Amino acid sequence: MATLTPIAFRVTEATYLFGRADDARRVGDALSFERAGPRSDEVAP
Repeated sequence: MATLTPIAFRVTEATYLFGRADDARRVGDALSFERAGPRSDEVAP
């Protein structure tokens, strides 16, 4: 049985997609996370 190793990474931006009734996909706005600080268990660079 394979063992999964947890990974951690910082996300600074995410873009979402949404579907429409005619089954087309559209790109939504980019969401910026640049102002988010480090988590309490994360060491800032």
